[in-house]
Amino acid sequence: MNLEFNEEVTAIQKMARKFAQNEILPRVAEDEENHRFQKDIINKMGEIGFFGCPIPEEYGGSNLGFLAHTVVTEEISKISGSIRAAGTCGSAGNCSRKTMYSRRARRGWPLCSKVRARSNRARAARAAELSASSR
Repeated sequence: MNLEFNEEVTAIQKMARKFAQNEILPRVAEDEENHRFQKDIINKMGEIGFFGCPIPEEYGGSNLGFLAHTVVTEEISKISGSIRAAGTCGSAGNCSRKTMYSRRARRGWPLCSKVRARSNRARAARAAELSASSR
């Protein structure tokens, strides 16, 4: 059994590693300490095509598959889990959803921002409830 990546996935891995080292690493500590969202980096990742790996070409993705997506995710997460999280949603669903998410990915937009915002509001409300009831 051959467990090595094929040439295409190896090239994607090297590209993602180089991107993470050159674009993310130099400023990740300061950006995360100051709670800054690195939209310019997310945009670059979208332009490069990092978010479209598992999305079929007919929906605007690169159709490189989930292995390529996993390799990109792994290389980015070695440097920044925050930036990695921005591109891990949106690869499933019906045709209109896939088209919408792939367009967002190509533009470098976070794919789960509305879901996360709703979820964070719900968590904050629940935390406030618990805090008030424990007094």
